[in-house]
Formats: sequence, structure tokens, C-alpha cells
Amino acid sequence: GLSEVRQKCRSGAPEAATPTADASQAQAGHGPRGNADNRPRGRGGTDAVIYEAHVRDLTSHAESGSVHRGLYLGLAETGTTNLDGLSTGLDHIRSLGVTHIQLLPISDFCFLDERDRSKYNWGYCPMNFFAPEGSYATDPEDPMCRIRELKTLIQAIHQAGMRVIMDVVFNHTGQGW
Repeated sequence: GLSEVRQKCRSGAPEAATPTADASQAQAGHGPRGNADNRPRGRGGTDAVIYEAHVRDLTSHAESGSVHRGLYLGLAETGTTNLDGLSTGLDHIRSLGVTHIQLLPISDFCFLDERDRSKYNWGYCPMNFFAPEGSYATDPEDPMCRIRELKTLIQAIHQAGMRVIMDVVFNHTGQGW
């Protein structure tokens, strides 16, 4: 569960894998590090209901019901409710009939001290494409933590019956800003 992922991040437990092993697992129908590919079946493109979301914004409010507010793990939580008992987070999005969640940029971006959670950035100034943003991880200084927690979020979205779209804009970079 989420507490196990967070514990692994804090303990620094390494995962043994090689790029070759990861590629062969992906070709065999498994996700990274042997996680089963649990993506929901795709429907026709005209039937897609896409919800664009910012990882931090969906759970940052004090009444979001999330334990890990503003983080990958916060958005991965299920069973969350607000003070009125209404579902929040993934449960709320699923109740809307959404088929895909499009995550606003989650690549490592510049102009933000990842340890300072009071700062905000939309993410449209990526520095390291395909490296997950650390400010959404429980331990932003541990690169494996951000990877594990993002994988946990993606698996949670799939388990909720939705697919994931990652918003990546290659002509927006932190270079030269």
C-alpha cells in the first residue's frame, strides 16, 4: 500500500533492475520493474472523457481528505472525502465518468526548490524530461522515492479504471529562462 511505498522511500531501499530488464518486461506486457500492466482497456478515441489535473492542486486543500496533500501519494489515495462527506480525489474523478486523467507536467522542472512546499509552479519549464518532479514526492531529495511514488499514482489511476496521459510540451523548457 501507500505506507509501504513511503517506507521504502525513507529507507532508501534499492530496486535492482537494468534498462535491458525493464525493456524486456515491458515487451512481455509488464510495466517497469515487473509490475503487471493493469491499464484499463482503451475505448474508441471519440468515447474518451479526459480530465486535466495538476498533481498538487487536486489534494492540496485542507479539506481534501488526503493524508499526503499535494503529493503523488495524495492523489493515489482512495476513500477520501471532504468535511461534507463528499468524495474527493480519484474517487470523485471516477464518479464523473472520466476515462483518462491528463497530468499537467510532472517532469522535473526548474525555478522551484523541491523542498519548499510553499512555492508553486505549473511545471511548464522542465529541466529534466522524463525525470519525475521531486516536489510531489514525500522525500524530494531521494530520486528513487519520486519514481516509486509516481509509479504508485499511475497504478492507482489504472486500478480506478482510468488511463493516464502525461502533459509534455517539448518546446517549453527551462533552458535560457
